[in-house]
Amino acid sequence: MSDTRMRIGFVGTGKMGLPVCLRIREAGHAITVMPSPRTAGRLPPELEAMGCNEARTGHELATRIDILITCLPSSAEVDSVLTDQTGVFSGLSAGSGLLHIDHTSGDPDISRRLAAEWHARGGDYVDAAISGTPELARNGGLKLLCGGSLALLDRMQQVTRAYASEIIAAGETGSGHMLRLIGGLMGYGMAMLSSEAFLAAEAAGIAPDKLKAMIAGTGADSRTFQAMASAEIEGPNSPARRKLALATAFKDLDTLLAKARSLDCDLPVVDLITQRLSQAMRFGGPDAVISDLSQCLKAVPPSRRTIA
Repeated sequence: MSDTRMRIGFVGTGKMGLPVCLRIREAGHAITVMPSPRTAGRLPPELEAMGCNEARTGHELATRIDILITCLPSSAEVDSVLTDQTGVFSGLSAGSGLLHIDHTSGDPDISRRLAAEWHARGGDYVDAAISGTPELARNGGLKLLCGGSLALLDRMQQVTRAYASEIIAAGETGSGHMLRLIGGLMGYGMAMLSSEAFLAAEAAGIAPDKLKAMIAGTGADSRTFQAMASAEIEGPNSPARRKLALATAFKDLDTLLAKARSLDCDLPVVDLITQRLSQAMRFGGPDAVISDLSQCLKAVPPSRRTIA
């Protein structure tokens, strides 16, 4: 139980947001949730059973909380939650001092703009991108990549210690989201390399478990490779199956490429991976996840596999 009971507003109770929200409630904080269209506008039953409250609009939410947490798929959705006609900004009282912790895998430029808008309204903003899985969230072991002052990070930890075991202070506002994008390319790159390695093994008549055994314990081994290998061997019901949407991976890498270009930083390999992800999404279906990557790539017609 937390020593200081905070009033938390939460938007984004999806695969990651729900276990985060549950951990906050278990720590003794009061939670008011604004359901999103992705949850059919309803409070998840797990949260309802734990006594969480519900706000129908951002305006209503803002009048009932000390800290706002967003865990949404994109910065555009965060912007909408704040700035819509009945959004959070419309319900702020003068000098409310409300702190916004943004766990979205977001756009650093939008993060900086939102921070300025919060400051103009007497509030504060921390971009606190998440590194980890829903299972780590359930066990309180997430890593947060944060942009903002050390004073704000200290204030934030009154709540985040319930679900995060490590805070990385990346620098000024936007740095947390930028670090998440850069780190993401490592995971997405390994997933792509793993998928193509399994495709090469299949073409050569080598069973996937043989490739997994060969890589184990070498410098190429990683949790990402092991998860991709298990899904390849065990199929769609593998407990190791990674359910991150290919569309999310593409969005993150596409955003990173745009930021890199603005910094005059060339990332040609990332560009190739992003193009391959685009192909996988187009021919693998809209619901494809990262563990489906090799099957999605196989679905690309031979005439479309060449990348310019």
